[in-house]
Amino acid sequence: MKNQSTSVTVGIPTYYGGSSLVKTVESIRASTYDGPLTILVSVDGKPLDSDIRKQLIDLGVRVIENKERGGQVARIRQIVSLCETDLLIQTQDDILFTPHTVTELVKGFEEHPNVTMESGKVVPLPATNFFEKVVHVGVSISYTIGKHWNRGDNYFLAGGRCLAFQTEMAKKLDMPEEVLNSDTYLYFLNQKLGGSFYHVPSAIYFMRSPKTLADHMKQSKKYQHVSKEIQHYLGIDITNVQPLPASLRVLAFVQELLRNPLLALCYLGVLFYTRSQGKDMYENVTRFWDTDASTKEL
Repeated sequence: MKNQSTSVTVGIPTYYGGSSLVKTVESIRASTYDGPLTILVSVDGKPLDSDIRKQLIDLGVRVIENKERGGQVARIRQIVSLCETDLLIQTQDDILFTPHTVTELVKGFEEHPNVTMESGKVVPLPATNFFEKVVHVGVSISYTIGKHWNRGDNYFLAGGRCLAFQTEMAKKLDMPEEVLNSDTYLYFLNQKLGGSFYHVPSAIYFMRSPKTLADHMKQSKKYQHVSKEIQHYLGIDITNVQPLPASLRVLAFVQELLRNPLLALCYLGVLFYTRSQGKDMYENVTRFWDTDASTKEL
């Protein structure tokens, strides 16, 4: 597979569809990748503002506007069904790619031809308030664990904000629309179907962390549901298939504690709070939830 001949689709499901979506697309269009590159946006039931639609069209985006809301998985499934390129990169409407992100993901498939699923490396944008700084501690802990756990082949590194697939495999990775944690689901289904996963640390992309506890709680809800969800839909007990050593969690936290004691202790408090809200908080999660407005401020 060569850069010049490998065709790529970047698919973006969106409900918010605001200015952050345009910024995401602009960052993709600034790519140094020199092969065929298609951008496909699937809109989930909320009409785009005419100005946003025009900007997307001017950027060469194929826009699919769905009249009824189906949820993120419904839009991902639509993108996969419409993809006709060699590779599919799945991202979101509040992410910024570097000029080299697409190139590095394609290079990963070139250098590892048996790989069917890849992830990029998330880097938080500079914090604009104290709560963002606290959340960044969690991002760093999660990435430290991901790097060292099972030699980097784990669902911690399969972040849904930037996943890439051999399209042939992507079309086999079907999932129910009720799935909340699509990234973890796809990671384990890819594994179950004989595919392999590779994390590409040089494929960097930027995100805005939640600026408020309320927005952070929205994200936390679905992640606390992941183990039951994978067991229910795939029949996989992830605690047995990929047991996470407690020592690795402790090591990752201690590293952050030494870097910045105050932020690390505040993050620990936020973590305990999100885990103390009772199981009803997680059992009642649905595939539709309010937009995390603060993460759209790119």
